[in-house]
Amino acid sequence: MPTRRRYHFLVSGSGSFPFDMLRYDECWPATQIAAERILDNQGYREVEVISYSKGTPARWESFGWSMELVS
Repeated sequence: MPTRRRYHFLVSGSGSFPFDMLRYDECWPATQIAAERILDNQGYREVEVISYSKGTPARWESFGWSMELVS
């Protein structure tokens, strides 16, 4: 069975985290620290997430968050 490629990307923004994007881009927090940052609604923050897809930057931006592919 072939190995699926994982994409790491960094999402950044402030305010409420767009939880629906985890489902939409089929992604999850890369680390425990990233998971804690998702729940922290205070100020600007960056969260590293992992997905088997390249993600959808325009959709993240529609929620006021930016997405940058790391690898």
